[in-house]
Formats: sequence, C-alpha cells, structure tokens
Amino acid sequence: MRYAEFLPAPDAGVFAERYWCLEGAGGGGGPILPDGHPELVLHLGDRPSHLGVRQKASLFVAQMRTATTVAMQGEMSAWGIRLRPHMGRAIAGGLDQSRLAGSIHDAEGICGASVRGLREALGNACDSAARVRITDAWLRARAGKPGSPVAGAALGLLPRLSVELTAARLGCTRRHLERVFGAEVGLSPRAWARIARMQSALRVRDSNPGWTWADVAAEAGYADQPHLALDFRQIAGTAPSRLLPGICRILPSPTPRIRIRLVLMRKLLLLMVTILPAFSADLAKLDFMAGCWATAAAGPMKIDEHWSKAAAGNMLGYSRTFKGERMVFFEFMRLEVKGDDVFYTPRIGVSPKLVSFRLIKLSGTEAVFENAEHDFPQRILYRREGDRLNAAIEGRDKGKERREDFPYVRVACP
Repeated sequence: MRYAEFLPAPDAGVFAERYWCLEGAGGGGGPILPDGHPELVLHLGDRPSHLGVRQKASLFVAQMRTATTVAMQGEMSAWGIRLRPHMGRAIAGGLDQSRLAGSIHDAEGICGASVRGLREALGNACDSAARVRITDAWLRARAGKPGSPVAGAALGLLPRLSVELTAARLGCTRRHLERVFGAEVGLSPRAWARIARMQSALRVRDSNPGWTWADVAAEAGYADQPHLALDFRQIAGTAPSRLLPGICRILPSPTPRIRIRLVLMRKLLLLMVTILPAFSADLAKLDFMAGCWATAAAGPMKIDEHWSKAAAGNMLGYSRTFKGERMVFFEFMRLEVKGDDVFYTPRIGVSPKLVSFRLIKLSGTEAVFENAEHDFPQRILYRREGDRLNAAIEGRDKGKERREDFPYVRVACP
C-alpha cells in the first residue's frame, strides 16, 4: 500500500497539520496508536472494518485514549485530514471534544452535510494536488473560530512541564486548564502529555535503533525505563519493542561512557525544567501589598488590612472588621517562603485551624494564591493600582461560583 502526506495551505494549516492518503490493496491490518490528534477520514474506495463492523464512508476520529485495530480489505483509497490537537472543536461545530473522545463517529453527524460534498469532490479529483486544494477550500469554509488560546499554549509546554507548572506559566489554575483543555482537545492535559511522550519515544527509537530503551526513556522525558514501559502497556497495550520489530538490528551507537554521560545530562536537564518555578520565590516582589489599607467608610461596616514588608522570608499581616466602633472580626495572615514556593496562611481569630494557599501567579503588582482542596474560598487575589489595593476571594461554594471583593485605599498607619 502507498502512504503519502501533504502540507495544507498556510490559512488552512491553522486548523490542519497534515493531509494524508492511503491507497492500494488491503488484506491485513494492525494496531493504530493514539497520536494526540483528531482526524477526518474519507473513504474513496473500499472501506475497512473496525471491531468487525464496516466503517462509514466518512469518519470523525476523535482523540483516542488507547490503541485500536483496523482490518484493511479490498482496494483501499482513503484521504485523511490530521487536525491540530486543539482544533477538533472548530471543525465539529463547537462540540465539546471530551464528549467525543475515545470513539469513531460518522463525520456527517459531527461536521454536517458538507462532508458528503467534500468526499465526492475528492473522489472526482484528478490528482493529490487537486485534493489538497479541495480540502483547503473546505476547511476555510467549514472551520469555525479557534477556541481558547489556553489550550494551544498548553500544547507547547506539555509534556516537557508538569500540568501544575503549565497552568502556572499560563497564569491560570490547574482546574481551569483541565476544563478548557478537555473541551478543546478532548483529553485531560495529563492524558494528552502521556500520548505525546509515547509518540516521541517511538520517534527517538526509530531514529536511533542502537539505543537502549533506557536511553530512549531519558531522551523522551520519562523518569526511567519502567516508567516508559508502563505507559506503553497502558496506552499501546503492549511492550514498546513489539511495536518496532525492525529496530533490534545492531547499528553504531555512542560508546558506553559517552552514552552514560548523555543520559545523565538529559536527566539533569529534565530535572531542571521540572523544578523550575513559574516565578521567583523572592518575597520582596510582594512588597506592593505592604502598608496600611482600609475600605471606604460609606456604610456601617469597615475593614482594614495591614502588611509588613518582607523580612527573613516572611511577611506578616492582620485584618479587622468593624461595625461602628465595635470590632466584629479579626484575622492574622502570614506570607512565607517554603522551598521554591510562597504560601499565604491566614488564621481567623484564635482558631487553631490553619489552611495555606500557594502562590500560583505573580505578575507585576498582582498575586494569586490557591488551595483547590479548600471548601471556600479556593483562591485569594491581590492587585495593586496606585494607592488602591484590591483584594478578593473566589471559588465554588455549594456548587456555585462565588466572589467577594475588598477594595482598599491607602491610609495612614497607626
């Protein structure tokens, strides 16, 4: 069988990474591994079988979580559109991709009746260049507006960074990243990163047949060879060596000493990337909160908040709430450096219960602290604007989003 790939035009390339064609006599089949991309597949000749059932003439292949098997038969002629990982929703009429993942769907039911016209035009095309032009034109007319840029930006960081660090680099919470990524890509960030890393390992081994799987694991970003083997078993359903039967031939490879040095360097670089914080843990960058602040006394309630400057890895603060001349609430706060992180720990009154919120965003004079496991709030926010300090708490409370704002102005310290 003949397989070939083609590049789309630049404007169509926003949505599609490659077009491909597969032609020739069938009579076989095998596992198809997930590659982190949704695809549109149009059968122009005989249709293969999937799980014993003849496939539809046009398919929307959503993100796959594990390997599947397709039996090729008859005279095959298929044209495929490999979409970018986060563009399935734009092609599928805005459908949440997490609801489609793990399945193969009738493309007309997902993308509309225009798919039938596309398939007929491709079948009548005289050559591959004409098919490329036809597909480009269909994408221009069909594709909707790309979704949230968060998913696209995350794809550039995963799997090199953890999900937590990726969210921090993008200035959002892990929960927000997972929600947006799932809707746009169809998989969780962690699941997509595992598939991308597995595909990277296959490319590394295919390009370096003489390398051991330990070398491949280090190069592809795995913790070690058992980590690689576990991912292959869970995603591909088999050991990695069974997927590349021709790679065991002996070819020139680095000497043992050089190879060990390379592996150690790769692991060291991976460790450096993994532990690199999304911001400096220098507490002095939070000095914009220092000083004395109070709400405007327009009503019966008044709140003031006081913060010291950073010293010895700590900032101390307290807050009081007054009703008239009577104090009805007070709170002590502490900002402290622990390792590479900064934590905000409030203590309400004389309560012994302490709950800490980790700094996940620090940009200029804005800081966001988060504890996703806390009932309410899950986030505490501060933003300085001249002589104003805007504080807020937010998150889900009893199943609903809730936010409380505390707009302060600078006041003279007592």
